[in-house]
Amino acid sequence: CGILVVMIKLERAGMTENLTDMRLEEFLKRTGWASNHNVSSYTSPQSHRVGYRLAQEGATVKYPVVMIPGFVTSGLELWDGKPCAKNKYFRQRMWGGIGTARQFFTERDCWREHLALDPLTGVDPEGIRLRSCQGFEAADYFAANYWVWSKLIENLADLGYDGSTMSMMSYDWRLAYPLVEKRDGYLTHLRHHIEAMHKTNGEKVVLAAHSMGSPLIVYF
Repeated sequence: CGILVVMIKLERAGMTENLTDMRLEEFLKRTGWASNHNVSSYTSPQSHRVGYRLAQEGATVKYPVVMIPGFVTSGLELWDGKPCAKNKYFRQRMWGGIGTARQFFTERDCWREHLALDPLTGVDPEGIRLRSCQGFEAADYFAANYWVWSKLIENLADLGYDGSTMSMMSYDWRLAYPLVEKRDGYLTHLRHHIEAMHKTNGEKVVLAAHSMGSPLIVYF
């Protein structure tokens, strides 16, 4: 949310108009949106990780974990759109990651048009289809070194967790809760996924929710 506020303040101050004439890459790196490092560069030292220390004491995998991210932290990718974006950004993120900043600063009107929802239906306008990214990558990092769920994933991995014992169930955080189910069938998918995790692991399933994900679970 903080990064979104910075983007809005930059625009209101008129600073975004000059960014296309600046070295955008340098600007993005200075503000933390871009990095030359890969994700492995951000792993914490073993001695700093609670999961690693617990593993040394004998802790191991027990209950499967399903993570439900919060407001704005899930990436949104383009599946259909207007000419200004369809060919250029098909299956690319329009929210989350370096692409968000690049599109905001250089193609702001197009970016806004695709992120906005229809005020009457509450879903994508006609001809536009943005959907939540899937997997751990949907919400492990918001942008470059701005981590969200990556530390939890990393510590659980120290205990022996992997893709068969933990998962990320991202959703389109722009939608009202009833529309999350009506448009995407998210709550149905979530129920089946929890049941499958229980069946394959033989244990109760832990739901780890953050921010908007918490009231979504209550609604579920």
